[in-house]
Amino acid sequence: MKSLLIIGGLGLLGNRLVQKARGKFNFDYTYRTGTPWHEENGYQLDVTDFEVARKLVQEIKPDAVINTTAFHQVDLCETERAKARLVNIDAALNLATACEKIGAQYVFMSTDYVFDGTKRGKYSIKDTPNPESAYAESKWQAESELLAMDADNTVARTSVIYGWHPMKKNFITWLLNELRAGKPVKIVDDQYSSPTLADNGAEALLGLVEQEKTGLWHVTGNECLNRFEFARKAAQVFGLDERLISSVKTADLHQVAKRPMNGCLDAGRTEKELGFKMLNAEQGLMVMKKQEEEGKTNSI
Repeated sequence: MKSLLIIGGLGLLGNRLVQKARGKFNFDYTYRTGTPWHEENGYQLDVTDFEVARKLVQEIKPDAVINTTAFHQVDLCETERAKARLVNIDAALNLATACEKIGAQYVFMSTDYVFDGTKRGKYSIKDTPNPESAYAESKWQAESELLAMDADNTVARTSVIYGWHPMKKNFITWLLNELRAGKPVKIVDDQYSSPTLADNGAEALLGLVEQEKTGLWHVTGNECLNRFEFARKAAQVFGLDERLISSVKTADLHQVAKRPMNGCLDAGRTEKELGFKMLNAEQGLMVMKKQEEEGKTNSI
């Protein structure tokens, strides 16, 4: 059984990685703050403490490390560029170097935002990124340096991760809370993406580790739709009032950082080589609904 270190085991994706790794891997996980709820003990770690991070990898000596941490508040990255670089580039490369020294596979999470969104249709791994925000630039630079290393590095781009989490909100849990409270919401209808259920993304990432897949991969849901359409699907699946959802244009939001209008990623190669199905939005939302119906809304 392979050994695995999950960096950021209390986050949305990291939480699901811990759950899905049980019985398949000998694993450890880290967390930055808070009180862990997993039955397994974790290691408290700030990835920007480079020496401590290196020592932890050296001590555990896992076969693979999946790094789910990031400074991903897109607008804040514009004004806190030093922090974006520290977390998204320097800390990521520090972990990669630590993995290289012990011969471990290193999996880095990237984003659909590395593209400028001008393409029609889904982006493939062969398409050239053109980041247009500080957040996207930091992820793209980390990608480039990791893939240039002579090491077992894996870059997994994802898009709009959603799912149940005991502590932190995401787009869909926020939306459901608003609709259930009878509050009207405005959602952009000109930003397209490939929404990714955290459970499904975690399973795919573990597949990349199990099969020792390195290089660049797209790990996303297999559908391309805009946020407004995604929100309406969520309302339909959960039996909530769609009339509370109205559309708005990105330009009307006056966001600090530029967003790609098309962030849809082609995960076909991932599905084919892993022999694994990435879910569309309705399928993913149905999984969430089932979890709620089974009393697992706050599952950990």
